[in-house]
Amino acid sequence: MKKRINLLPKELIKKEKDWTRGLKLSQIKMGVIIFLPLILWKLLLSGIIFKITSATHKKTKEIAEFTRKIDNLRASTETELKNKEEKLNLLKTEITAKEEEIKEFKPVVELLTRKEQFAYALLKVIAEQIPPEVWLTEIELEREGKNFSLKGIGLSHSKVALFLSRLNQFPYLKGLYLKESEIKSEEGNPQVLVHFIAEGRLNL
Repeated sequence: MKKRINLLPKELIKKEKDWTRGLKLSQIKMGVIIFLPLILWKLLLSGIIFKITSATHKKTKEIAEFTRKIDNLRASTETELKNKEEKLNLLKTEITAKEEEIKEFKPVVELLTRKEQFAYALLKVIAEQIPPEVWLTEIELEREGKNFSLKGIGLSHSKVALFLSRLNQFPYLKGLYLKESEIKSEEGNPQVLVHFIAEGRLNL
């Protein structure tokens, strides 16, 4: 094993040690000056990267949550729209069925309306055209058909015939004819009365 022996005087040896110590301190300071900024920059960069990573992770979670909410809302909306569409189709079906019912009843309603108009007009014509020697006891109109009948009493066949001929000129009547006639006399009354029944059809 080799041993190093310093042959310099003690004063020079001390100066050498002081100079060596100063050189080492200078090297340490230089190293600190050189590497400290690098270390600080690295730490700062690591902090920035950590913050960016954390922010990115947070935003990713937020985006994922937002996407999930959108998907749920879309699914809920699609289900609701589907239910409403089914209800709308059902309502359309019901409306179509009601329209068909209305179409079926429309002719009946129109006929009844015309019959009401006819009845009013017929009563007006009877009041204007009936002779004083004839009076009616019954007017019958079929609710669903177009047949009608008149029952009444006259003082003579000629007055009854005159009355029926006048009614035949009424545009709402068709084929009015004398169905039955019977001469009757009441006890205690010398006047002879003609009881008659006339029938015809409505021209509606």
